[in-house]
Amino acid sequence: MVINKNNKPSDLQTLQERLKSNSSNDRFDAVIQLGKLNFQETSDILKQLVLSDPETIVRELALITLAKKIEPTVFDIAKKIFYNPSEQPILRARATWVFSQIQSKQALNLAKEALNDRNKEVVYWALVGIIAFENASEAIPEIRKLAVNSRHSIIRQTAVWTLGRMCDNKSKELLEDRMLVDTVPIVRLISTWALRKLNNLESIPSLNNAMTKETNELTRREIAFTIGNILDFEKQFERSKEQQSLFREMQDIAARVLTRALLRDTSYMVRRMCAESLGKIRYKGLLDKLIEALTTETNQFVRKEIVNTLGTIGDPQALDILKKATRSHYKTIVEAAKEAIKKIEKSNEWN
Repeated sequence: MVINKNNKPSDLQTLQERLKSNSSNDRFDAVIQLGKLNFQETSDILKQLVLSDPETIVRELALITLAKKIEPTVFDIAKKIFYNPSEQPILRARATWVFSQIQSKQALNLAKEALNDRNKEVVYWALVGIIAFENASEAIPEIRKLAVNSRHSIIRQTAVWTLGRMCDNKSKELLEDRMLVDTVPIVRLISTWALRKLNNLESIPSLNNAMTKETNELTRREIAFTIGNILDFEKQFERSKEQQSLFREMQDIAARVLTRALLRDTSYMVRRMCAESLGKIRYKGLLDKLIEALTTETNQFVRKEIVNTLGTIGDPQALDILKKATRSHYKTIVEAAKEAIKKIEKSNEWN
């Protein structure tokens, strides 16, 4: 690196010149490069940009860069921006995110305060950032209110996502309610995902109910996926005896719901996921329905998943239909059927 007569690397001088450019793109790129360097002057330059650059996007990037450098004064700068009502909403929102990068009680209190802000961008970034705090659970009451009461679907969606990330079991009923009654499909979908994170067997009745009434195919697919994950046969041995008894009860009900959807749902994506989840549940009581589904199903991807499930369940009564599947026009179905037959035959050898 070339050193000039003022003992400053020429790279820094070049960047300082670019930061004076009338082009916001040039200044933005210069900030990116500045963030990669460790000059003594870097922090002061970034602070000046945060406070005075005419373009919000440049100021936002400078603020992010300061936070990533763990600059000690960044908290005070973010606080000043947050409390300035005349600031651009996106910059106040980014300042809220900065609070989450600082593990202090004062930063957590400001993040909680941001949850009640009038601006949805600020609230959004408060929700996204708050899970970084060790004591984030202190904010759960405010997050629950947002999940139910916010008029902005993006806020309700992010609130239920945050509750899922926190694995807040006390929010189970709230998440079930959002899954069943929220008017926006993406909120219902994320609520379903959050219930999967809680992994509570007692959510199965609500999930079964949602499966029968949900109108959005992506959400139905997520519901089927969540049922399969919660009732995964491999997990049952990790549960207490009481939980295993509940598992068998929920398994019976869920298997019927999933099989009905496998036979009737209009979306092949949903039918495919139902087949996959039935494989995870490994419920033998509906073998006839699975064979019926394989006989009537026209989509090759769903047929392949049904074949996989029959192999996983391992009932020899499925051998005849699987042998027929080995004559399919689709190579993937043929290979899956052969593998399923091997599984069943091997399982019966052990028995």
